[in-house]
Amino acid sequence: MIWKNRIEISKYIIKDRVKLDNVDEILEGFVNYAGDKNLAYESTQEIYNILKEIQSPIDISLYVDKEPYIKDLTNDKIINLTGQSGSGKSTYTNEHFNSSEYLIVDTDEIFSEHRFENSNGINKDLGEYFRSKYKKLPNCGDDFDLIYSEILDYCKKYDKTIVIDCAQFHCIKDINLLKGKIIIIRTCIDTCYNRAISRFKENNPNYTDEELEKYMERKKAIFKWYKFSNEFIEKIDKI
Repeated sequence: MIWKNRIEISKYIIKDRVKLDNVDEILEGFVNYAGDKNLAYESTQEIYNILKEIQSPIDISLYVDKEPYIKDLTNDKIINLTGQSGSGKSTYTNEHFNSSEYLIVDTDEIFSEHRFENSNGINKDLGEYFRSKYKKLPNCGDDFDLIYSEILDYCKKYDKTIVIDCAQFHCIKDINLLKGKIIIIRTCIDTCYNRAISRFKENNPNYTDEELEKYMERKKAIFKWYKFSNEFIEKIDKI
């Protein structure tokens, strides 16, 4: 399929056939068939990289779900929970941290105006805190280090394990700021994208075809964004 420039069909075959328990064999066969010379071609390299991500013990992949990546960084009572939009962070939180022992901090409820309006508890408190302290509200993409430090400092008064649910942990500049445990949800990106579209439809029952098309086009960026998550995991894994 690759030699006929049928890249999307090649990806469909990977999605349909390649699993964690057979990727080694498939990747070896692919490399042997392609040869070193053909691996230099852009299309061949793209397929090779997709297979390598599936094979990787740490990377998030396009088409295969993996168990969460979990690593203890320090002994602090902090859980850093991250993953791409649609990966299932909220579901994981409800399943594992649904007790009075934990204080759940959701950065979407703090910094998204719509979510903040309907927030309560610690997220409402933190949202008001950031809005009163900063004339221009910081954002997790550009100001993650500041936001993370502020959240930890604010939550010191609580004798609970702090769970910070945020998709933008990969935006951190100083990785040494991270405390406690890191949990990275490694749902495949194809599933994340489809969940995001389904969520849009559920939250906007009166959407137009034009609105859906614009949202779908915007969310396609996730197929690039997740590369930053993999770079983040690789840095974490070396600590």
